[in-house]
Amino acid sequence: MALPLVKRSTAHAALRDLRAAYDSSIADAGLVLVQQTAPGQDSHHVSLSCLDLLGWDPAAFLEPGALRSIVHVDDLAAFRAVASDTQGEAAVIRLLGADGDYRHFRFGVTDAGLNRPLTFALVDVTSDAPARSARRRAEELVRLDRQAVVVLTLVDRGDPASFEVTELNPAAQRLVRRSGVQNLDEVFSAATLQLLHNAAYDVANTGESVSFTRLEISEIPDAALDIELSRLHDGTIALTVDDVSAQAATEAHLRNLAMHDQRTGLPNLAFLDERLSELHHQEPSTLAMLAVELTTPSLDDRVVAAVAERLEASVTRPVFIARTGPQRLAVLLSDLSHRDELTTLTQTATAALAIPFDINGAAIAVHAVVGAADAANTEAKARLLADAEDGARRAIAQHVPWLVAEPDNRAPAGLFHDVRVGVGRGQMELRYQPLLDLRSGELTKVEALLRWADPEWGSESSLELAERSGIPDVLPKWVVGEATGASRWLHDSGFDQVVTINLGTTTAVEELEGLVALLAADGQHTQGRIEVEVPESVLTEDPMRGTEMVRKLHEMGMRVSIDDFGAGYTSLRTISELGVDGLKIDRSFIATIGSIPADAAVVRSTIEFCHEIGVEVTALGVNDESALDVLTEMGCDLAQGSFVCEPVGLAELPTRVADIRRSRV
Repeated sequence: MALPLVKRSTAHAALRDLRAAYDSSIADAGLVLVQQTAPGQDSHHVSLSCLDLLGWDPAAFLEPGALRSIVHVDDLAAFRAVASDTQGEAAVIRLLGADGDYRHFRFGVTDAGLNRPLTFALVDVTSDAPARSARRRAEELVRLDRQAVVVLTLVDRGDPASFEVTELNPAAQRLVRRSGVQNLDEVFSAATLQLLHNAAYDVANTGESVSFTRLEISEIPDAALDIELSRLHDGTIALTVDDVSAQAATEAHLRNLAMHDQRTGLPNLAFLDERLSELHHQEPSTLAMLAVELTTPSLDDRVVAAVAERLEASVTRPVFIARTGPQRLAVLLSDLSHRDELTTLTQTATAALAIPFDINGAAIAVHAVVGAADAANTEAKARLLADAEDGARRAIAQHVPWLVAEPDNRAPAGLFHDVRVGVGRGQMELRYQPLLDLRSGELTKVEALLRWADPEWGSESSLELAERSGIPDVLPKWVVGEATGASRWLHDSGFDQVVTINLGTTTAVEELEGLVALLAADGQHTQGRIEVEVPESVLTEDPMRGTEMVRKLHEMGMRVSIDDFGAGYTSLRTISELGVDGLKIDRSFIATIGSIPADAAVVRSTIEFCHEIGVEVTALGVNDESALDVLTEMGCDLAQGSFVCEPVGLAELPTRVADIRRSRV
């Protein structure tokens, strides 16, 4: 018999009250019960306590993946592990509440048996006292931090721009000059906002921090900012801003000091090197360099600055001017359309400098020589300054106001092959040029110079290029072997000359150690009778390596000299630190020693300093008697050049030495 309707209603009401009491009790217990809608399904029945504890409508979790979507991204692995391993241990995971905060739940599973839906229990452990204490301490530290901290919450996981500001510490409020900020667009422009939103979104999804250093933005003028975005334990994003404006200003000031000549304010050689290095990574452009040598002695720094200013005004091109020496300037030009244009610009610059300068009302005439070189490819850019300065030196030697250097071509195709074959077929020979000791009048040294035995085989310039480029597997070893034999022959013939050889590369020096050991074991190497000349650039481009190179050569029983000193910018103090035995002054200074007082002063001061540190000085390119007399008066040790003796074959050497000795008696 059916129950009366009134009794059925009372039963339903009692059942509802019972369910409500049950839901209330599990909510009070901090418990959320979850059951799969069907075995293996990703949709769930969730108890009403979810509404009280997390603010979500339980019906929302009937959608597949809804439960997983509120799990903190860092806890997804633990969530999946518990859900798939019914025998495993429970794990604490974070679930996102409807208010945007994460709460901690202990997540466990109950397996009701095969082919039965899984039931999960989520126990709220957010109110754990130690965790609460740690959060308070972290919040206190953030408030006291001198760095600006902005805490962001991602409202919509599908929208990278849906970040809201949930907290600004006092430092952040001072930085943005306001406290009630809710969205980043209240502070930052669209460009900065997009940068920060994209970075914050990446951090929110990957957990990996992102940093920006020395960021300058228009919204906060005159400020340099270091910004870091990190994901916090509760899933929010901490945007930390450190105002490093003072530090950046100090760094900029120190960089300015390091990159500029302090007397004129012009860029220095380091700045020029950096600019050329930058050009290696840019689109190809026709570059050129003017090397300006101011040969008027003792010019005031104000004159040097005025010369730079006039050069910039006279050249109608993008230009970069650096001071590369006391009286040397380098002018870097770009966007040349053709090489003839470089000649025109060089002439224009030379003509501009011929006009006297007005320095505090006084007319100052400046004598300047200009060398020029161009580079149409990346490889040539590294040689640009050296080529231009070589042009300036040759202009001085030829007594012309300017000179455009021919491109320093790379080794022509087949040159290395020709050298190797030439060595094997006896097409190479050494010629020997005596050096005159200006103190005793004796010929105490001879330099071994590499030549083709048959001039038709190749030119001297190609051999010089081969020496500079370096063929360490053949050429240096052959030269050392020949020079050692010549030294032995001279000694046995009653002559007491040291034989000097030139090694153009670092690799060539490093290849000698084994060869010298073999020669010594064979009784061919005479200790102290071979002197190695190494180009200035090879020894000084890396001073520590240069010092080690000199030490190794000394251990082999060889004296070491710096060749062509003055072609670069090596200081005399560096020479003393290298520990070399001798130094050869570049011929460009000797050619003008009687006509340019500045060059004479350089030669004299070099000789005096070298004598103080026990370094022997040789003058290269002594081609007339007047230069020899000046060098003798200055106290130079040795002279080498056509006026003393031209290079001769080994068989002719004793006769030439005897003739020179008789002529000087």
